[in-house]
Amino acid sequence: MTDPVERGARTQIIHINSQNRISGTPGNFTVNFKNELFKVDRPNGVIRVEPIQVVLHRSWYSVDTTCNTFQISNGTETLDYTIDVGFYNVESFLFVLQGLLPTWIVGYDPVTSRYWYQPPNDGNTYTLLFPTYAAHLLGFNINTTATVSYDAPIYSSFPAKMTIETVILVHINFPRQRYTAVDNLNLNSPDFQESDIFVKCPVNVMPFDTLVWRANAVDVVAFDLALRNIDSLNIYLTDEYGRAINPPYDWTISFRNTYFENADPFKSIQTTLTSIANFLHYIALEDAPKKLERKKADSTPRKKKKNKSNV
Repeated sequence: MTDPVERGARTQIIHINSQNRISGTPGNFTVNFKNELFKVDRPNGVIRVEPIQVVLHRSWYSVDTTCNTFQISNGTETLDYTIDVGFYNVESFLFVLQGLLPTWIVGYDPVTSRYWYQPPNDGNTYTLLFPTYAAHLLGFNINTTATVSYDAPIYSSFPAKMTIETVILVHINFPRQRYTAVDNLNLNSPDFQESDIFVKCPVNVMPFDTLVWRANAVDVVAFDLALRNIDSLNIYLTDEYGRAINPPYDWTISFRNTYFENADPFKSIQTTLTSIANFLHYIALEDAPKKLERKKADSTPRKKKKNKSNV
């Protein structure tokens, strides 16, 4: 890679506060860049972007509209159940389940951190359906089903997760070069697809604490943009499942732009032509004395050689 100094690099730190958005919510918003703040002037210039810091208050609901519904079918009809949006732990969530299913026996095993489910003794076999992320709260995988009856109660497939997300992904629609980043977060396709993930922030704080992610030499990824002028950016948050995260409070992100503007191409051509001309002039000067000596040599009269005869 060409040294940045040789490429005419300059840097710029950009701080973005979601409060100063032109549209959207703290979880999905758009910001504008005025007065051509985010551009390079040279036609062969490049913008390189790298994240520096994210400061985010962990105050989003443990249950929101993306993970608050599930279904139960008794073979003849399917009923929808909706969990109230809010903050829950395993015990308070158990009370909610017991309220939603008053004829069922719903319990919690603190040793295994699993819920268990037993329907009423009515001779029916029930099927639990989990089309949303509520599956994780109930202890199952999304888009799966579970069959249960009074004589065959079941435990949840894995420990219940009151905090679904383990990382927060910051997405920014930078015009990156194609396939700079890929992911397989799309639940409808196992294939890797082009991604707009910019930062991956581990959730390592308790609810209502401030999550701070800072770049280090290990996890910082810099990439070049495919465009040289950015007018606006869309920024949004998800978890590792692709579920939208909607914090009620504003947050900030900072990143560094390095502008590799390179030399003016016309000036470069002029410099190159000047160098060629100087080189040719140097060759001409070097060759001039040699030509002069050859010319003198050619103009000097030559003595005729006498033929010697044998006596």
